[in-house]
Amino acid sequence: MGDKPRTLIDGIFDDLIVRYGWGMYGDSSELRRNPPETVDRFVDQLLAIDGRLPDLVTRADLRLLRETVNDWVFDPSGRGEKSGLPLVERP
Repeated sequence: MGDKPRTLIDGIFDDLIVRYGWGMYGDSSELRRNPPETVDRFVDQLLAIDGRLPDLVTRADLRLLRETVNDWVFDPSGRGEKSGLPLVERP
């Protein structure tokens, strides 16, 4: 990453990769094209992108993912709302 986020999803990836050291090497095109409508589904897709099995993820990692996704996408007073960024890139 390293660049300023252009979308809310970029903000999530920036946090996970830069701040928390996650790899996120998998294909994120589906997430970016068709973002989930719930925090839990969003988290499931992020785990898949990172190559983690949901049954083996720690509670701390799940909490981190849920808080990050909520802050960027679902919280009406969170960082995503304050950023003014779109959820996905505009065509």
